[in-house]
Amino acid sequence: GLAAIHQDGFGAEHLRYLGQDGGTALGDQQIGEAADNGVGGDAGEAVGAAALQADHQLGSRAGDAHFAPHVVGQLGQELHGLGEFVFHLLGDQEKLIRAIAATEKPLVTVYIAGRPLNMNLASEVSDALLTAWYPGEQGGNGIVDVLTGEYNPSGRLPMSVPRHVGQIPVHYSQGTLRDYMDCPGKPLYTFGYGLSYTTFAYSNLKLSATAKAASQPAGDNEVMQTITCTVTNTGDRDGDEVVQLYLNDEVSSVAVPPIRLKGFQKIFLKKGESREVTFQLTRQDLSIYDRNMNFTAEPGRFNVMIGGSSDNLPLKGSFEIQ
Repeated sequence: GLAAIHQDGFGAEHLRYLGQDGGTALGDQQIGEAADNGVGGDAGEAVGAAALQADHQLGSRAGDAHFAPHVVGQLGQELHGLGEFVFHLLGDQEKLIRAIAATEKPLVTVYIAGRPLNMNLASEVSDALLTAWYPGEQGGNGIVDVLTGEYNPSGRLPMSVPRHVGQIPVHYSQGTLRDYMDCPGKPLYTFGYGLSYTTFAYSNLKLSATAKAASQPAGDNEVMQTITCTVTNTGDRDGDEVVQLYLNDEVSSVAVPPIRLKGFQKIFLKKGESREVTFQLTRQDLSIYDRNMNFTAEPGRFNVMIGGSSDNLPLKGSFEIQ
């Protein structure tokens, strides 16, 4: 099961994780009773209420802590096997977030879920968010390693996190979206986004000068363009960066997404270290299905963008296929 975790001191041995010995326990019996007595028979709401009741002193206990990790997620779905279609956090989980945030202690919110959930409140009041998905039986240990700095996180989002259900579907390949009257068009967190305990800088973009001919194919794996850039670890810790390459086809015979991920590399850099990263775009990477459903690379201009996420692409260049 999953509910709130908190820390009474800095040591990882003091961090209490629901389901581990010595942790704040929300047992199957409590959950079952809450589901039976839940308002309107809604198991998800009852589980949230049970979590709030089991940890009603969490806010005051967090007030004595150095910092307050807090887990939220799909409580009803995971604990009862019930599929939930809602986007918001079930039950009283947001009340818990507000209660802990009111202590004015540094707050880290950990999301346990198999899909994007509403992160608006957490992003406003938390000092950091950690998305752990469904981390398995060693998930507690992994979360502790990240929170205590034993491990430098390097994961990147495989989807965009929307601000509201009205944004859905929201995909990085849609490109820049217009704002709504009451909400930004950009998702809360974009595809490919992820933070590290260090920082990285991009420079020195180079593209091969020779333009290939679209009318002289030599196979799908023919290299049409070689691209290199330099990535530097500018922080004070060693870490991994996920270097992402996106492509834009300026003119095509059919409509194509304005931005498409065409390559990525995960590299480890010691603090202060720089490394040259090389990408090769093949004919297949540049091909599309035309009006006659032929998979072909059409002549034209292609724009290359490289960076750390789909909305952070500092390196830009272009090349042409004749």
